[in-house]
Amino acid sequence: MPFIKKTAHFNDSKISELPKNGRVRLLGTIVNLNKSSFFLDDGTGIVEVLFDSEDKLSYINSGQRVKVIADVIGEKCFGCCVQEINNFDIELNRKIRENTIKF
Repeated sequence: MPFIKKTAHFNDSKISELPKNGRVRLLGTIVNLNKSSFFLDDGTGIVEVLFDSEDKLSYINSGQRVKVIADVIGEKCFGCCVQEINNFDIELNRKIRENTIKF
């Protein structure tokens, strides 16, 4: 049987409301891409997401909408995985999540 790494649960978060520690899911647009990091803008703020490997960013470009799972430790945001979501309506998703939390 292949080894399956368990991933800790994440919480949806806005950049303006990032916790000091924990795993989060961020949705936003890449505004600046470097070799092993990018700056993500979700409309509430901008954060640099650092990666341990350039391979994880090989198919990502500036201007793309992405979903990122990241570990926040203090003031730093370390990306675990990133997925392109260009045809995904981030604003509609945010409204649905906010209304769901009310119930």
